[in-house]
This record gives sequence, C-alpha cells and structure tokens, in this order.
Amino acid sequence: MRTNSRVLFLLAPLLTASAGCQEFFTIDEACHPKGNFRGKNVMGPAEAAATDRVNCYRRLTSLARVGTNEYIYTASEGVANYVLQNPDLLGDLDVSDYFRQHVARPG
Repeated sequence: MRTNSRVLFLLAPLLTASAGCQEFFTIDEACHPKGNFRGKNVMGPAEAAATDRVNCYRRLTSLARVGTNEYIYTASEGVANYVLQNPDLLGDLDVSDYFRQHVARPG
C-alpha cells in the first residue's frame, strides 16, 4: 500500500500538468479559439464580439467566462432602454438616483 501512495505522489505533478490547465500570457492567447460562449446566438454580432473580448480578459485573469440567455438579455435590454429614455436617472452619476425608477416614466 505504501508503494502505491509513493507512486501516486510522484505522478501527481504529471497528471496535473496533463489535465488541461493552461497559463495565458497575452489576451489573444486567452481568447477562446472559436469565440464561443453561452448565449452568443441571442446577441447581435457587435455585442457578441464585445462579450467575447471581455471573456478573453476574464480568462487571462483566471475568471470564469460570462454568457447570457434570452431572458437575461431581454431584461438587460429593457433596463438599458429605460435608462436611455430617462437620462436624468444617471445625471450626476449618483448610483442612488438609479433607484428613482417609476412605472409612469417612459420605457
């Protein structure tokens, strides 16, 4: 039993190295080869390209890649349209102004 434990201890670094852990040194190295992420088909081409580039930066810093789905995208689009139609919400860039949303306002 002890022999097996020693063998596994010596093989552990080799197994870890072959498990697909990769270190990236540039943004382009960190980009997914196909630019795929969850929900790419929900977005327009420009939005998908921007999200893919953000994911390159996230992957370079060992953060999880981000994605979306139809419901999250639709909700985000609605909030963005509401803010665009009510620019006073973020007039002085005070985050608490954002909470002054009302149903009676446009958007």
